[in-house]
Amino acid sequence: LLPLGLWQVRRRCLVATYPFELALRLLQDSQVWSAAPTDGDRLTRESAVASKVAEQWDAVMATQLLLGLSEWGPPTNSHNLGVESFMREVCIRRERYVSQARSFQLVAAVFGRFGSLGHERRPLGTRTHEVKEACEEEVQAFLAAQQLVPMQWRRRPVGGRKMD
Repeated sequence: LLPLGLWQVRRRCLVATYPFELALRLLQDSQVWSAAPTDGDRLTRESAVASKVAEQWDAVMATQLLLGLSEWGPPTNSHNLGVESFMREVCIRRERYVSQARSFQLVAAVFGRFGSLGHERRPLGTRTHEVKEACEEEVQAFLAAQQLVPMQWRRRPVGGRKMD
């Protein structure tokens, strides 16, 4: 069997990508991100657009709760923005979170390449060279995943403390 320690680390890394998968679902839900209806009078259209943008902002804020505040600064006070600026802010934040989440999708693919994360580990022979090969493959997967992680996630605060 694959050494338990490596298997557990790979499993923990893969599980750590789950919030990013949920974030992608929030940020790509076709109903939330579809265009607002264009029929009706001006007031009806403006109301539909405002409602749609509010739904989108809620999705971005839910994503922020999942993943934390990204590197682009403090939260915007949405009450001080005009409609166009607010819509632009929603789009910018959505694009940044989607970009990060897609990076972590690649990380999940790297860790998932050995199969599903059931309760069983990858079976190996008892020969030393087979165990060595499996360990080398795991280390290669960790190195590949490390390169895929966006730079801003490589040195994030842990437990509320800044890392040196």
